Amino acid sequence: HRLLGRARFRQATAPPEDPQASPDPGPLLIKARDAFLEAARLNPLDAQSFFGAAECEALLAQAFRAEHPYAPDIPYDPRPYFEAAVRLRPNGITYAYALIRYLAWLPDPEALSRAVRDLAAVYPPIHTRLKKEAFWSQSLREACLQGLTTAAKNRVLPRETHAALSTFMAEEGRWSEAVTHYTMAMAVGPSQNTSTHQYHLGSLHLGAGEPGAARDAFLEGLRQSRDRERDLNRILGYYRREKNPAGFVAFFRTAAVQTALPPEADMILAQALISTERYDAAREVLST
Repeated sequence: HRLLGRARFRQATAPPEDPQASPDPGPLLIKARDAFLEAARLNPLDAQSFFGAAECEALLAQAFRAEHPYAPDIPYDPRPYFEAAVRLRPNGITYAYALIRYLAWLPDPEALSRAVRDLAAVYPPIHTRLKKEAFWSQSLREACLQGLTTAAKNRVLPRETHAALSTFMAEEGRWSEAVTHYTMAMAVGPSQNTSTHQYHLGSLHLGAGEPGAARDAFLEGLRQSRDRERDLNRILGYYRREKNPAGFVAFFRTAAVQTALPPEADMILAQALISTERYDAAREVLST
């Protein structure tokens, strides 16, 4: 029955140019839904069949609203089927995300917040995708943060979880907490850390008003770097973000002693000196 439902669903959703496309997909979607539901009746633990029924019912609901925009009620409700699929596969990212998108379409803000919180708790990296959605909002941000906090407590993907929490903290200007979470993220599987991780950590330290710790992180990044000219420009950008080009000049002097910098690095130093209105010093650097 599930295979029959899938075949009818594919036919109902085929693009218009497809020879198998139906001019009226509604009846096919109903037949597909009924086949999926029969499969679910025969095997109540079949999450795929519940999800198939939900997909069909969701398309029927959307088509009905498009045709009857002022109707008070929609005679189709995929929500129980979505919820059954999620209940049977609580770690099923596809199922949970489809439920979220449906709840956003309804909309049902309270249920949507719960679904976002629950998904973030079992799969923290989902926050990057959620933030790109048109329905992303402050309330969903708070729900996602609650889910990430739960994930951290339960040690679910700890590296990704603490990196996500660091991002949320940085976005709110809570720099010290951002540093703490990112440090915890880097402590999980430290062999995965690259110069990029060190630079990001250094930028967080700058935001937190910790120039010494920022310098150390930047220096460690440069030691690992394969393109120090590019990376020095990147570091200069972090100092400029903090309106502190003088801090970069001090960092550069230290880096020049502790690492081998390319000849092009002098141009980057000159840029920083010009930003601090030390024109004579910039000319001296460029003339040597």
